[in-house]
Amino acid sequence: MEEVALEDTRIRRSYRINEPMTTYLVGIAVSDFATIESTHTGQYGTHPIQFVASPDNIGAMDDSFVYLGDAIDAFESWYGPYIWSRVGFVLTPVGAMEHVHLIAYPEFVGISGPNFNQNRLMAHELAHHWWGNITTLSSPADMWIKEGNAEYCAHLFTEYVFGKEDFIEQMRSNQTLVLRTAHIEDDGFQPLSGIPYEQTYGVHTYNKGAAVMHNMRSYMGDSLFSSAQTAVLTDLAFSAVDAEEYRDYLSTISGLDMGPFFDDWIFSTGFSNYELEEMIVTPTGNDFEVEVTVQQKLRATDSYHTNEPVGITFFAADWTAETMQMRASDELSTATFTLPFEPVMTIINFEQTLNMGRMNRSYEITEPGPQNIAGTNLFTLNVENISAGDSALLNVVHHWTAADEAQNPEEVVVSNTHYWSVQGILPNDFEMRSFIRFNGGESDLDFELLQEGIETVQMMYRPTFDSEWEIYPYAEISPFGNGGLARLEPILPGEYTLANVFIDVTTENILDAAEVTVSPNPTQDWLRVQVNAPDIADEYRLQLYNLNGQLLREEAHAKNTQLDVSWSLAGMPAGTYVLYIRNGKGSRAVEVVVQ
Repeated sequence: MEEVALEDTRIRRSYRINEPMTTYLVGIAVSDFATIESTHTGQYGTHPIQFVASPDNIGAMDDSFVYLGDAIDAFESWYGPYIWSRVGFVLTPVGAMEHVHLIAYPEFVGISGPNFNQNRLMAHELAHHWWGNITTLSSPADMWIKEGNAEYCAHLFTEYVFGKEDFIEQMRSNQTLVLRTAHIEDDGFQPLSGIPYEQTYGVHTYNKGAAVMHNMRSYMGDSLFSSAQTAVLTDLAFSAVDAEEYRDYLSTISGLDMGPFFDDWIFSTGFSNYELEEMIVTPTGNDFEVEVTVQQKLRATDSYHTNEPVGITFFAADWTAETMQMRASDELSTATFTLPFEPVMTIINFEQTLNMGRMNRSYEITEPGPQNIAGTNLFTLNVENISAGDSALLNVVHHWTAADEAQNPEEVVVSNTHYWSVQGILPNDFEMRSFIRFNGGESDLDFELLQEGIETVQMMYRPTFDSEWEIYPYAEISPFGNGGLARLEPILPGEYTLANVFIDVTTENILDAAEVTVSPNPTQDWLRVQVNAPDIADEYRLQLYNLNGQLLREEAHAKNTQLDVSWSLAGMPAGTYVLYIRNGKGSRAVEVVVQ
């Protein structure tokens, strides 16, 4: 409003913001700043833009914020007009903070270029000009209302600018972070509403909050989600709400009872998960009637979720696909669909309709090599063989819920925390192998499994969801780190889980007790491998893998009770590798670090 020069080179400036705002949004940044002024015309009019930074950084800042206009357009399309009189960012040594006219923003991010981290943080902080700066929360116990919405807006920005595939990948990465770390970083599984004060700004609030906002979108549908959320911001502008008020207003505006959703995802801990329990296919003329029953499983909660929108994608032999949705409640839910083809593969949550206690990863494979296994957790996959011109459609799911019990649960105690399923439409000559690593740290999924020691651990397998668990005959279990490593060669379609097996399975691994020395480790250019196994005289085979399960080197050595060889590792990239030492009586896996 005014600038007045005072004595001693001091300057008094006066400011006014016409809109009401919470006091925590007031802040002043002081420095020898340079500015760039521009405008952006959006759906609801023209907005002044201001970038503020040191003279040395102002150019790089301008280059880094090339998608700001797209972010404004994305959020106005979902949540209505940007109401503040300016869109501004100021680069500061610390940040970020969503001040209403000039967002304080960390300098090192704001000059890094329009990369993923810059775009995500820019979108998150701008989104607070809807969630938090217009409608805010009444106490820290509901911090998810602004932070979960803002972080999900960073996902919506990606969808708007870069498309659905990148959006789904960002959601998967976020949900993987939630499943792996939220309960560790935040001192246990927490509800979003009523979160302990010490965990106000934790992984639950931001990342699970974002995941749950996507679930709300799926629960309501895009149109109703957008209109109801916009109504909250319009009718409850410049006010603070708690979870109950937020729930009730969404219910009133949408006409949907949001009570079950809030009970399941906001007021409770944990996650739901679904697996196929039964599928009956009946030809009806040129079509096929498909009756599907899904089983709901739970992680860190005791209550089954209600009225959950579960997407089911059916595939024909030629990969033609059709996605249907059913509403699932309780432990078992059944729905019937009509398809124009006979389904040969069925994938639940293929399009990431819900963020829940499972992670899907699908592959279209045309050549051998390691596959991107992000999200499948401690699971590596390498395709060994596929004929030129052939293609494979493969789907891997890591379920963060208990596997079904074995037929003899006292003798075979399967994992109560996770399991995997592998399925696909595969050519006849398709071959693949895998490593599955399991760890026994207190916060690891296999902590309880390894209380009995690795000697009882077996990899269990069943070819279909309705068959019984059996010990997988093509698995080698070896000690590794604070747990073990299961080498599956080959890995076949079906379901896999780890188990403690308390029956004689005649799989004694004599190399477990052998004297094995691998040195120096870490190493730079060579490795000496020594084995003393006086109880056996057999051929040794050394195999070096990377962490994608790709075989890099292999050597065979003549029958003997001892082995003493040196390997040159010159030119090997720095990183962590797995050295397998095998003979006819067992195997050992050793982690090798190349510096």
